[in-house]
Amino acid sequence: MWSWIISEFEHLSAKPNIDILFLTCAICFYYWRRLPLEFKWLTAYLFFCFCIEVGAHLMSHQGNNLPLLHLYTLGEFLLWSFFFKTVLGKDSWLDRYFVPFLMGVTGLVVANSLFLQPIWGFNSHAKTLVQLVIIVYALVFAFHYTEFNVRQSNSYKILRFVNALVLMYYCATLFIFMSSGFWKTDDLATEILVNTNRWLNTLFLVLILFSIWKVTRFLHNSSSSQVSVS
Repeated sequence: MWSWIISEFEHLSAKPNIDILFLTCAICFYYWRRLPLEFKWLTAYLFFCFCIEVGAHLMSHQGNNLPLLHLYTLGEFLLWSFFFKTVLGKDSWLDRYFVPFLMGVTGLVVANSLFLQPIWGFNSHAKTLVQLVIIVYALVFAFHYTEFNVRQSNSYKILRFVNALVLMYYCATLFIFMSSGFWKTDDLATEILVNTNRWLNTLFLVLILFSIWKVTRFLHNSSSSQVSVS
């Protein structure tokens, strides 16, 4: 039993994405009480990704971990929705129509897994839909504020950076999932695109880690300033 646990831990620790997610989540949980609400939702998303990565590794021993991709797609949509609802504020269309929009897209994602692309297969339709929705979120955030009323807080500046990362990452990987129906029959194309997606995801997570580190530095410095003044 213990030998199996140690072996699995060694395998998991050798995966860069899991290491990055673990470190990022550890930093976020350490500063949890002082994190702005937007970054708490981002932490929830990163912790969810960490659980999915660990689960995918464990399920791969059985040969098929695609059900977790279906679960990830739904969780990805829900957590980014709450993140952008918080970021955009109460005057946004997302806040006004949040519940019906959330229920509508959730229904489509679940229906796809039940009737069109079963959980033991690739859910390219739902994944493409969710990616398009997240891209729209990011575009709305990018153009929501005019230059004269952009908030100048350090956390807000980092949110703008995170939003740019989201926009670039999801735009870059959108083609991979949209075209999956064509390249799944080609082993070489599958390997290239899967590896490309993996490396893009790693880069995305590294830059998110950098963003979290910047936020916590601001929190740490502000705390130190308060202590020194008192």
